[in-house]
Amino acid sequence: MTSESKTKDTYFVEATAPTMIATPRRIGITLFVLLALGTGIVALLVEPIIIVGAVLAGLFAVLIMLYPYFGLLVYYVVLVVNPGVVWPQLAALHADTLLAGFLLVSLVIHKKLKGERFIFLQERMSLLLMLMVMALALSVPGSVWPSNSVKTLTDFLRTIMYYLLIVNIVTDEKRLKGFIWMFILANGYDAISSAIAYFGGSLMFAQGIDRAESLSGADPNTLAVNLDLAIPFMVFAFVWTKNRFLRVALVVLSAAAVFTVAITGSRGGVIGLVLALFFVWLLSPKRILTASVFLLVMAVGWVVLPPQYKTRYSSIFNSEVDPSTQGRFNAWKAGVNMFIARPLTGVGVGCFPVAYASGDYSDRASWLRPHSLYVQLIAELGLVGVLTFVPLIFYMMRRNFRLRKRLKGEQITDDLVKWISYAISCSVGALFFTSVFGHSLFRLHWYWCCGLTVVLWSLVDRQIKKNHQEDGKSIVGVSRALPGRG
Repeated sequence: MTSESKTKDTYFVEATAPTMIATPRRIGITLFVLLALGTGIVALLVEPIIIVGAVLAGLFAVLIMLYPYFGLLVYYVVLVVNPGVVWPQLAALHADTLLAGFLLVSLVIHKKLKGERFIFLQERMSLLLMLMVMALALSVPGSVWPSNSVKTLTDFLRTIMYYLLIVNIVTDEKRLKGFIWMFILANGYDAISSAIAYFGGSLMFAQGIDRAESLSGADPNTLAVNLDLAIPFMVFAFVWTKNRFLRVALVVLSAAAVFTVAITGSRGGVIGLVLALFFVWLLSPKRILTASVFLLVMAVGWVVLPPQYKTRYSSIFNSEVDPSTQGRFNAWKAGVNMFIARPLTGVGVGCFPVAYASGDYSDRASWLRPHSLYVQLIAELGLVGVLTFVPLIFYMMRRNFRLRKRLKGEQITDDLVKWISYAISCSVGALFFTSVFGHSLFRLHWYWCCGLTVVLWSLVDRQIKKNHQEDGKSIVGVSRALPGRG
């Protein structure tokens, strides 16, 4: 019996996969090509600076959403540099408004995620600021130009938002130090860039002299006062900073600020500089050395000062009234008449020039601004404004005085907090006097210092609480170690 095996041949067949049209590589190449074409078309229709600005805005938006503190530093730089003035093409982007919006959203999200409370009406300073906002709002219905008053009120609300960002983001000494350094560097940049622009021919010719102006759009008077207010922070930072390189940088920035104030031709600015240095000397621990340095700087500065500025500043002591000063006197008289006519809420916030130009309050109708905080306050806001702004600033100054007294009483040796508090007192004190000649009601520095004061108190409260807890633990530990107990 035979068996027959049947075998089958085996063939290996290679299967061919169907061709895919939409592969990841092809999709990526297609998107890249479309992006390149889109960018090219946009570049033909839109100026490149706007494209760069939009890209940077998107990048900063992402970083701000991740790091609110970074956004706060960038926000201050934008306020100082004012890119919309330096590059007019970027004005349409409204960089300050965009940054503020992203920063506020980022802050709220971070507070929610960390379970922290948003600091607002818990502080008395915030309540006083809200009362001032109400004073501005009350002036709108009776304003001589309601729409302009609404715009001024809206702008001031952005300032209040900046105050809230400061008190909610600057929550420790490391952030406080970085924030102060950003303030110093930004104003140092303003001083140096303005001086360079001045020597490059970018200046203002007014009152018969060449006057330096800021690249950010600030006029010579505003630039001078801005630098006056920064100088106390530069000087006291030299005290609490131990790094030699930083101290040299502070000397350079302070010298640049003093020099730039001199070439602005601002008489109010020079008076503010002298006052700021006087207050620094008054609070300095080494008064003889400080006075010697200040007098030497002023003497050398006066010797090298060009004749046109010497003539300008010498007019401060002249009994003759020049046209510029007479114009301010006329504006002040008109402001007093506005207050007499509308003593309660004034002519409306931001409406002094309009009321003055109407001829209803003076026989010398002009679009001139009040050139005095105190005239601006009574003329535009009346008694309601006086009863809200004055208590706010008085409270801020008193809080700084009590803060330093508290540091001494609690034996807290914190040079950073102490010297920043001194700098606030010096700069605000100088601003009080320079405001006789400047309409500074909405100057950011007032409210910036209010925010810093709240931050300083928060840090001191936290340090005192920590010290008391440590003392309590030490007492408990000692009591347990005593013999004969239990």
